[in-house]
Amino acid sequence: MDRYSLRLWALAVWVCLMNVADSYFTLVHLQAGGVELNPIADWLLEQGRAPFVLYKSALIAIAVLVLCIHKNFYLARIGLWVASGTYTVLVLYHLSLFE
Repeated sequence: MDRYSLRLWALAVWVCLMNVADSYFTLVHLQAGGVELNPIADWLLEQGRAPFVLYKSALIAIAVLVLCIHKNFYLARIGLWVASGTYTVLVLYHLSLFE
């Protein structure tokens, strides 16, 4: 039976929370006149706000789940750390836009 460490769970939850924060701040900045540069996110936004948040959250949750299931592989662990760092930097960037 696989055992998942507290650090792995915390990292997975952190990535998912940062994804939700990114979705929220994206919507806030778009309401203020910002532009979405990611063509996939832009297409999702054309479907509506709720589908954007739901699909984006589902896609990230599935990716995080796959990485967690493959936690014994070096690249999966690196992938979780890279996703965590990237989303953290992205949310900090969103916050810097408020200044």
